[in-house]
Amino acid sequence: MLDYHECVDLKNFIANLSIKTECYLESNDTTRIRLRNNGIEDISKSSITGGQIRYYSNGQGMKRIFSSLRDIRNIYKDILQEEKYMGPYDKNVSGKNYFFQSIANDLQIDIDEIMTILQGINKGILDLPPIEGTLISFGSSLKNTVFINSKGSIIMQQKQDIISNFAGIVKESHKVITYPISIGSGSGYDFLYNAQELIIKPLFKMANTIEKKIIKSGDYPMILDPIASGSLIHEVLGHLLEADNFYEYKELLSELKLGEKIASSKLTVHDCPRIEGLRGSYYYDDEGEPSRDTILIKEGVLNSYMHSNVTAKKFKGESTGNARALNYRFPPIVRMSNIYVEPGDSTLIEMVAKIKYGILIKGLKGASTNIKKFTIIPREAYLIENGKILGRCKDVYLCGDINILKNISMLGNKTEITQGYSCNKYSQRGLPVSYISPYFFIEKGHIEVIE
Repeated sequence: MLDYHECVDLKNFIANLSIKTECYLESNDTTRIRLRNNGIEDISKSSITGGQIRYYSNGQGMKRIFSSLRDIRNIYKDILQEEKYMGPYDKNVSGKNYFFQSIANDLQIDIDEIMTILQGINKGILDLPPIEGTLISFGSSLKNTVFINSKGSIIMQQKQDIISNFAGIVKESHKVITYPISIGSGSGYDFLYNAQELIIKPLFKMANTIEKKIIKSGDYPMILDPIASGSLIHEVLGHLLEADNFYEYKELLSELKLGEKIASSKLTVHDCPRIEGLRGSYYYDDEGEPSRDTILIKEGVLNSYMHSNVTAKKFKGESTGNARALNYRFPPIVRMSNIYVEPGDSTLIEMVAKIKYGILIKGLKGASTNIKKFTIIPREAYLIENGKILGRCKDVYLCGDINILKNISMLGNKTEITQGYSCNKYSQRGLPVSYISPYFFIEKGHIEVIE
């Protein structure tokens, strides 16, 4: 990767070119470990280096991708050589220039230490009755990025990302049941030392709670734990407000007007990329714009969309610093970072006491959206009757649209951080994100029972 002095030299070279351009460089060192039952399936390390040059010709954005940092100047020479065939390039470089450098903490990955911890967790899971099998994966990434543009900006960022998945497997007659837990971090793997509380005890509870309550598909009052509520906001609201979706779904601009009430007055939602230590955090986005706290919903009223420079220009807004690329092979598109839902003043006990016949949804197996409709597949669902949690139900999924946000009548008085999940959009799958959310009480949501 380029050091600071090499970056300054490249910045001066780019500034003297006759084109408007950005240069994004990346090196990424990754570690992967995978265990199944008592065996080791994979231990691997890899290192990838590459970059992307973005430039503008007759108002059109174009790009070149390369894998060797030594090729940068030659690629620019080729681009300039093409000018006689394609016409003049844009050279509007007005705006601010930045210098920024960030260094991540806890950079060392000790594979031997991690293997010892994971094997201990694996044994602890296998010792739980009635679990008969395990599947554990651990992934660590240390990414260094450099962004340089015609304006004179040099932005150097270092980011660590860790995500681990733990599953206990139970066999019941003809059925195989998997109980999953996903945990992540943007600041080291210390959470692995707390496996008893974060992994072993929850898996024991899940595997030993008999499914004995029968419910039917339909509308129910429900409580969502912070994992499920954060995922709900991410899917049903966050993706709707990523402004590049307006290209395909033009009607969203008229359906989601700034200043209009679209959710319960209890609900205030932020996109917060600058919270230290979270997987979705960053100081500058992948277009070189400073990140910032963006209030999406304020007391139920639509306050802001999320924009890149491209969508801001298209839809007459301003960048919110939400242009993110999965890696140097992809263009930056509008993506969420860390969704934060402001807490309310209710306790879980108060929420449960309000329900005569409803559902408690806990954890997450999966979630998706087609922009207009969402699906949340929880890890567990429990029947609540006359203010008491009675027992576990069969697998269900929660589905609906943005109108469910109008049915939120209570918010928990504490938030919890969820970092075990990643976001998929278009072909850019697995982008690190986080949720910070309280419990939700929803007066009416639709449940489908999985047969």
